[in-house]
Amino acid sequence: MPTPAPTRREQEAHPGHVIVAWDTGDRARELLALPEQERFDAALAGVRKIVGDEGIDYVNASNYHWREDEFAYGAYATGPRNEEVLYRPINDTVFWCGAIKSSVGAAHSSGLAAAEQILKSL
Repeated sequence: MPTPAPTRREQEAHPGHVIVAWDTGDRARELLALPEQERFDAALAGVRKIVGDEGIDYVNASNYHWREDEFAYGAYATGPRNEEVLYRPINDTVFWCGAIKSSVGAAHSSGLAAAEQILKSL
C-alpha cells in the first residue's frame, strides 16, 4: 500500500517544492525490488545530484506501483491523441483526465477541469 499523500495542513506547515519522478522498464523493476525506504533514498540521491546540494532532504515521500493497480494496470493512453474525444465524459458517469498531457502541471489542470465537469453533472 502506498504512503498516503500529505494533507493540506501538512503541506502548509512544510512549504517547499514538490518533486514528481518516475521510472519505467528495467530501472523501475530494480527500484520496486528494493524496500520502500531504499527507493526513497535512491530518489533523494538522484535529486541531490541534479540540484547539486547533498544537504537537501524531504519532508514526506510516497510511491505507487501502477502495474499493480487493478484499474490502470500500468497502462498508458495509446492510439490517436484527440483530447476532444478522449476527455469527453461517458454518460456523465466516467470522466477522463491527465492522459496524454505534456507535464504534471498540465495533467493536474486536466484533473481540475474534469472535477468541474463532475460537479456540473451532479
